[in-house]
Amino acid sequence: MRYSTGIKQLNDLMEGGIPEKSAVMLLGPPGAGKSTFTFEMTYTNLNDKVPCIYLTTNDKPDMVRRKMLAFNFDISKHADLMIFIDGYSWRRSPGNSGGYLLKSITNLTDAIITIKTAMKDNDFKNGLFIIDSLSDFLLYNEPQELYKFLQIITAEIKKTNSVGLVSIEEDLHDQKAISTLSYLTDGVMKMKTADGQRQLQIQKMPRTKHKLGWVNFTINKGIELYVQEFFE
Repeated sequence: MRYSTGIKQLNDLMEGGIPEKSAVMLLGPPGAGKSTFTFEMTYTNLNDKVPCIYLTTNDKPDMVRRKMLAFNFDISKHADLMIFIDGYSWRRSPGNSGGYLLKSITNLTDAIITIKTAMKDNDFKNGLFIIDSLSDFLLYNEPQELYKFLQIITAEIKKTNSVGLVSIEEDLHDQKAISTLSYLTDGVMKMKTADGQRQLQIQKMPRTKHKLGWVNFTINKGIELYVQEFFE
């Protein structure tokens, strides 16, 4: 089974999408389009009746919903399939997060327990699991502890026949950390901006034949790729 990215042109480059039992890193600088990518993939899979767990560290769940709606990604009709884990509100008063809440992003054991609880409570399987962004965890924890955290979450993703997508802010971390995270994940997709143009590259993807070049894309009401030619 493969999970749609929500972008037909990208699915076509990956034999139909991201294969199940895979954890994929989405790497790029701020503003490259990573969160938009997670929005579109979430919305598309919800429409396909795929359950989704979305761990947000950049905004409260309500704000994520509003940002999705700005792209016409209305997830309100999929409340039974959409599970939020609030990794943002610990900075301030939690309020009503509309889902599960991390007490602190510095406590990875608590984060693992919360994620596993969300999966168990909702009988999560054959689903999509997203962390946006893993960078916040790396900023507040020792790298070795974060690597263990990622390995445990990846094991849960594979055990549930699901697919995971974790975003990383490339410019915030040293190359050793990025290389280690790339090694620990099954797939890597990279985004960048060059000469005023957004570009995307599939660096690796398990059980998938794909090209390695860069492809241009734009963001309007979602992401649109232009795959007529690749840029090495």
